[in-house]
Amino acid sequence: MGPKKRKVDTENRRFLTELTEQYCFTLPDRPQAVPVCLICNKTVVVIKSGNLKRHYVTTHQQFHKNFPLGSEARKEKLQEYLTFYEKSTKLLVRCMSEQEESAEAALRVCGTLSKHQKPFSDSEIMKECMLEVASALFEEKKDVVAIQSIPMSARSNTRRTEISATDIKSTLLELLEKAPCYPIALDKSCDMVDDEQISIFVRFFDMENKIFREELLAILPLKGNNRGEDLFKAIDEFINNSNIRYDKIVSLSTDNAQR
Repeated sequence: MGPKKRKVDTENRRFLTELTEQYCFTLPDRPQAVPVCLICNKTVVVIKSGNLKRHYVTTHQQFHKNFPLGSEARKEKLQEYLTFYEKSTKLLVRCMSEQEESAEAALRVCGTLSKHQKPFSDSEIMKECMLEVASALFEEKKDVVAIQSIPMSARSNTRRTEISATDIKSTLLELLEKAPCYPIALDKSCDMVDDEQISIFVRFFDMENKIFREELLAILPLKGNNRGEDLFKAIDEFINNSNIRYDKIVSLSTDNAQR
């Protein structure tokens, strides 16, 4: 039997405050953070004094000469580095938060336009209306600037809608995989340019939320002939590509298509 492997991840190492004074490292206040060098902003993987010392000795010898350990000049310089690091970190976090809020606002606009079956090109008009309302109601310019930063072009909205649709489909397929069984309904129709298509609906018991759900699973375009065997090929290809199990399908209802 070989020696037991040592797992540094489970050693519960703590970052000691004196490591900042000795080796110019700090530990960010966030989950799973790693020590950061205040001089060059490089990181080490493990909170271990030997790792910090190795980096400091091999990389920052000049700093050690200019600011000897225990000197007032060293303490002032480290405090300057700490202040700059905290300010830059807060600025980065604020920028990321603003970007997330802008992205969420844009997604909400996409959802509203889709719900009312409006073209994504109308999002620019919505943005213009929001700017006019904000200018009239709010005195602070930051509210207007926040609205101006929302990306709402037709192309951006199309891309976000595609990403959202992919995520919703993936979530639905995961729920179907957990469901014990489900019936499927098919409905053939035409789109706005009179192209044939078939809609697939599914009803299943959501095991996570403990409710029955009825969802639109897919809309498949039909090309060429629209006989029963052509419909089956299109549906069979979709089911196989989506890893849907035939043995869980308890019934299949159609709109009286020839079979």
